[in-house]
Amino acid sequence: MVDATAGLGGDAGVVAALGHEVLAIERDPDLVRLLGEAHQRIRDPEVAARITLLPGDAMELLPKLAETHGRLLAIILDPMFPPRRSRSALPPKPMQALRLLLEDRPADPLGPLLEAAFAARPRRVLLKRPPEAPLVGDRPPTFSVGSKLLRWDAWELG
Repeated sequence: MVDATAGLGGDAGVVAALGHEVLAIERDPDLVRLLGEAHQRIRDPEVAARITLLPGDAMELLPKLAETHGRLLAIILDPMFPPRRSRSALPPKPMQALRLLLEDRPADPLGPLLEAAFAARPRRVLLKRPPEAPLVGDRPPTFSVGSKLLRWDAWELG
């Protein structure tokens, strides 16, 4: 499984703890350093062994992964979405820190990132979005699962 927008590594950690091998891709050098430090502090050696950190731009790396890693089970895309404009509570502290760290950096272009995930030819692509966000790209998801806080769009590619 590939976490193509690893960020602070939360999704990669959960997937690894559930017993799956995870390739965590992150392009931001500061986040890569933080992920590396966090990886060294994982207490369970089996979980740590299931996570591989790959620094770089997912849009460049994803299409090449089929050649080097074979058919991927799934690619998870969790790009940062803009903060809500409502007067709701602040996001969790890790998300606040991530936004502060990346505030001057360009956002991932979502359409090309999704197309790069499709080009890797995994069995499934999962995209985390705000619940009210419009669909991305020309290919509608196979299904979506959502709540008040987020929505996962999923494409089954066979």
